[in-house]
Amino acid sequence: MNRETINSILTGALGVSLAFSVIVCIQYGMRTRSLRQITAEFGAMNNAKNRLQAVGFVCQEYAKTNTGLDTILRSANVDPQAIRNAAKTNTK
Repeated sequence: MNRETINSILTGALGVSLAFSVIVCIQYGMRTRSLRQITAEFGAMNNAKNRLQAVGFVCQEYAKTNTGLDTILRSANVDPQAIRNAAKTNTK
């Protein structure tokens, strides 16, 4: 093989390597952006879950001293017993 053939083969291999590197770099950027979005959504869902658990706990504590809460929860189509059970399982 002469030098020009080896030079063109190496140049082609370098071009393929460069193209592959660009593709991988773009995919990494896109997946990182997607991961950030999913992480933000997960954080928001986790915060909402924690707020609801806190409301359930407060309702449970309030229901110990005031029995009128059960009628309010039933009017909102919420099962008071389900809230008590959820609060008990989350505090253990």
